[in-house]
Amino acid sequence: MYRQGGGDIIFSLEMISHIRHKLRLLRRLRESGARLILSENCAADGYSGERTVFGGSMSLCTVSELVHDVEAAGWEIRWMRDRRFHSLRTLSLWKQNLDRVYGEREPPGQLGILRNHVHAALPSPVEWCRSFPP
Repeated sequence: MYRQGGGDIIFSLEMISHIRHKLRLLRRLRESGARLILSENCAADGYSGERTVFGGSMSLCTVSELVHDVEAAGWEIRWMRDRRFHSLRTLSLWKQNLDRVYGEREPPGQLGILRNHVHAALPSPVEWCRSFPP
């Protein structure tokens, strides 16, 4: 049923957002495994802001777009959960670590982009969670 070398379960942790052609990848994955566990960052369906983030390295889809692509690739969604509120502690830990290491200096490269992300999310964490449910 699946290509030789395939597996029973494919686990994808925050990877799809770095892929521009998500449906194409999901179809290839479908050929390789029977089940998919996917944890991903998405934009809320009503979010109208920028969706190419982290210096252009991420292209966020909405929750509905991801559901569509997963189903169009042949997967059946059996369970889905919004875990964004559980990730809030990570934002404060990123801030603490970036402040400890860089102080007032701008961190280099993607770390600077991460710091900007943290600074944008922390003033209104509940609104941030509503805009970006994983």
